[in-house]
Amino acid sequence: MTNLIRGSEDVCQECLLPWQRDALNAFRNKMKDKEHLFPCIPATQSFSLGHLRYGFVGQPQKDQTSLELGQFTKRVHDKL
Repeated sequence: MTNLIRGSEDVCQECLLPWQRDALNAFRNKMKDKEHLFPCIPATQSFSLGHLRYGFVGQPQKDQTSLELGQFTKRVHDKL
């Protein structure tokens, strides 16, 4: 599992796997695109205000992933 990534902060790109960097950058580019607006206003506002939190967990087929997701959820809650 990755560290908690706060939406308003730049993340250490070297700390992520290439596919994680690609996914995070694609999401950020989608949210910032002024020509093709993201259809969810609350999501774009939350993104702009830095309220979103991100993290990467393992493959959904593995039992360990549900534990990682639980840990991630707890970390997000504890940081609020």
